[in-house]
Amino acid sequence: MMVDITKLTAQSFAVSIFIVFFFLFKNEQVPIKVSKHLKIPYAYNSLDLSRIQCRHYKGVCDGLYYVKSYDCRTYFYCKNNLIAYDRKHNYEVAIFMYDFIKGSHKLVKPSKLEGIIRDERVFFISVNDQIRFVVSRDTELRDRRRYITVNDVHNGRFLLKAVKEKEINIELLPFFCYSILPIIQFRIDGIFVYLVDLLSENSYIMSWYPNDIKALINASVKADEDPLYDITIKNTILQDNITSIKYAEIHTNSIREYIIEENTDNDNNNHSNIFTFMLDIKGKSEAYIYNLKSLIINIEWNKDKLTGILKFKSNESEVRVSKNSTENNLVYSVKTDDRALSSLLLINSLTRTYKIRKVSDSEISKLAINVQGEIIYSDGLYYLLRHRGGIEITKISKYNKNELKYDLSSIYRYKQYIFIINRFPKVKLFVIDTKKI
Repeated sequence: MMVDITKLTAQSFAVSIFIVFFFLFKNEQVPIKVSKHLKIPYAYNSLDLSRIQCRHYKGVCDGLYYVKSYDCRTYFYCKNNLIAYDRKHNYEVAIFMYDFIKGSHKLVKPSKLEGIIRDERVFFISVNDQIRFVVSRDTELRDRRRYITVNDVHNGRFLLKAVKEKEINIELLPFFCYSILPIIQFRIDGIFVYLVDLLSENSYIMSWYPNDIKALINASVKADEDPLYDITIKNTILQDNITSIKYAEIHTNSIREYIIEENTDNDNNNHSNIFTFMLDIKGKSEAYIYNLKSLIINIEWNKDKLTGILKFKSNESEVRVSKNSTENNLVYSVKTDDRALSSLLLINSLTRTYKIRKVSDSEISKLAINVQGEIIYSDGLYYLLRHRGGIEITKISKYNKNELKYDLSSIYRYKQYIFIINRFPKVKLFVIDTKKI
């Protein structure tokens, strides 16, 4: 049961805090013990106060933290009601599984995994209550190169190994069709969508390069009949080439999964799962900077076929072209309309298709996929997830996720109660009673 204390009256708020924590009489004194020594945690072999940095693990205040100095980290965590520590060298990170209700951390050392994991946000995926896969955004392998990796924890086999060179940004999105984990990587040389199917243990790559983005721009420019811009400017843009991507970002509130059902007859019910998200891209050529707003990547799974397309969003996308010397010097802009979108239907190069093994609904229904390490607590309806901005409260239903979010910064436990403090934009206190669900 989750209670938002900000909605309580001042009197009931005081009573709630008084009941939950402790009873103190007016004249009762709290015993205090003064330590004879001051102990300072350190990471390196020698104590250098100027180089020490103390950080919460994954940015969450929940009792697990580390001290960093030079290339070393010392992690402090709770184990069997004692404080334990583990030291890592050469920028390696420690991996923990956390039972929040018991207040205990478990240090994980997967012996079958190749390379050094340098991603503190690593997490495990369990299938039917058995941990099967580990996902890392940054793994250094024997060739000294860095990769995005998805591994089978039992044999170390890679389901995905994508190089991080030229990387601008990376996003891990919610599961698609129960068993497909989408990982989006933006690099200087293109957009890469990795679809890791945990059911078949295969992965599929959909990629779009600068010339594909330029094809979108050219289609929009050719469909533009606005006389505001000289034909010479348009022809110059049409003949230009984008050499690299400078910036790319996903609109997190645009991520959506939905189902299209097609009843072919009384005995057969076909449906397609659609996964879509919106993004902004900034491309560069020798002469111009191209800002593209509200592009769409649409991925469809129809039983035995996986299809993806990069396209404009109807009447919302915009292309702005500026001189390379300064982005404030706008030379051309156009918004997409139905004419531009109809011409884009001819660009088959923007569609990516894979033939995959047909999966029945009964196979999917037997799956119970959970994320270990990102999920702090769940009552079956609401999930507390570790998030780079703090704690995220998410409601997950059958076909969609991210229905309810809060960016929170602190989380604490007292007996069966979980206390979450939201510090921005205003202070809120949430209380979860884990025994009343």
